Amino acid sequence: MFSLFLLLPHLGTLPGAGEAEQHGSGLWTPGQQKQVWEELSRLRRQVNALPGFRDYLVPLRIDGDTGRLYLQADGREIEVTEQNVQQILEDFRLQAQRAGQKRLTFLLIADYSKPHPDQRDEARFRRWFAGTRFEYIPPPRY
Repeated sequence: MFSLFLLLPHLGTLPGAGEAEQHGSGLWTPGQQKQVWEELSRLRRQVNALPGFRDYLVPLRIDGDTGRLYLQADGREIEVTEQNVQQILEDFRLQAQRAGQKRLTFLLIADYSKPHPDQRDEARFRRWFAGTRFEYIPPPRY
């Protein structure tokens, strides 16, 4: 997740570190290498502890006029239907696994100030996403 290049400017400012020194060959000393690896491990532990970094998030748009569900892919919108929802779920499970994320989460985002999603839409989405983590973000009720 984090690149060692992000750590380069901070080598001299790590706790207990003196001024960053270079070997005559331009390589880091064994002590510097150990320090960078320890810092990288610490950052990985912090990132893995954050809930948002454990999720592979997939936003889906709910059309407020029709209640249809859409996925943005390759610059176009694909309608999620009863026929293709299982394939979409499986594709994103594989993508999340390849990305090393711990869980797949779909975000169902509603258009604001529209009649949909209604209760039937919500029931359909619960059926489609049964066994898969999803968060329904309802439109605000004024």
